[in-house]
Amino acid sequence: MSFTIPTRVGIESVRISRYTGLGSLSLTVRFTANTKEARVTVRLRLGSRTVWSKTETDVFVLVGETSSAYFSWYSHGRIREGTRLRLEVTVAADGAQASAARKVRAP
Repeated sequence: MSFTIPTRVGIESVRISRYTGLGSLSLTVRFTANTKEARVTVRLRLGSRTVWSKTETDVFVLVGETSSAYFSWYSHGRIREGTRLRLEVTVAADGAQASAARKVRAP
């Protein structure tokens, strides 16, 4: 008798650190997955326009443990300090995915 365990992913937390002096955001995504690898995508949007997107592929996952992915975004003065942005986070693995969104102000 064979059986299949369905793929499950979940986002545990999204930590955002804003450094106005450096014009940067530091993002830490903590997630769980019951696979060996996962893909974590973060996207900053201003209205309907994507101003920055980054994907970490092949993030090694310890099954049964919380894993982390780290990102940094530098505005380089392209977006005025304090502008409201929408951060979208997606974790995907073997057809399953989890998403979260947060509001953040540009550094």
